[in-house]
Amino acid sequence: MTSLSRYIRKVRNAVWEVRLNINTNGRLKHDLHPDSHSYASCAYTVIRRILDRLEMKERDVFMDIGCGKGRVVCCAARRHIRKAVAVEIHPELCAIARHNSGRLRGAKAPVEIVEAPAQAQVVDYSEGTLFFINRSFGPETLTMVLEQIRATLSTHPRIIKFVYVNDQSESHVLQESGWLERVECWVPNQWSQLDNPVSFWRSINIT
Repeated sequence: MTSLSRYIRKVRNAVWEVRLNINTNGRLKHDLHPDSHSYASCAYTVIRRILDRLEMKERDVFMDIGCGKGRVVCCAARRHIRKAVAVEIHPELCAIARHNSGRLRGAKAPVEIVEAPAQAQVVDYSEGTLFFINRSFGPETLTMVLEQIRATLSTHPRIIKFVYVNDQSESHVLQESGWLERVECWVPNQWSQLDNPVSFWRSINIT
């Protein structure tokens, strides 16, 4: 990405922060779990395209797993869906996400922030129909989270859509899950705002 592209993205993100009345800028490193990655968020332009691609419906429950400061879940809450849920292990990030969701301008859906490790049994994935992960953790945690989501299909049958923003190092975990199929993938050279590949997945019938 060129210096000009980075500057344009920074300006666009700042405009959206003012429009939404939230503050999600900055990075935060933490070591609360050995499989955790540092907090970083996508550009608003990318988030909007992702949400458009998901074709969100009023019955959908959107779940951002590893929400950080809540940028994505706040954007999702401005869509006509049933609920937007965020899961985050870091107490400071949870507090910021709650603050942002509480002051979000233009919200159309309620927001829930769950402070817990993504793989914890206390996290209820049974309502989720749309899932988003922005490389919040490594393959070990991702494997456990996918298994937890898959287990809910027996008691709550539904079609699941899954978005994974990554550097391709963990995408094999989704491919090998046995219940998800990739339907589309965006790559960074498609447009300047995209830093990492974005893959879209859909649940398939399993026996």
